[in-house]
Amino acid sequence: MKLYPSSMIVLVGSRGTNMNRPNSDFDIILFIECENPLNKMLEIYYRTQTRSR
Repeated sequence: MKLYPSSMIVLVGSRGTNMNRPNSDFDIILFIECENPLNKMLEIYYRTQTRSR
């Protein structure tokens, strides 16, 4: 949140509605304010892909 102070993370899905099971995953939506949203979305996507390998 330090990099994007006007951002917001929203928990959705079963955990967001308190209907989750113990093995339910976390579904989130990330809202960020930036000059070029598509480039920022791709940057975040590629950053997460390199960490998960």
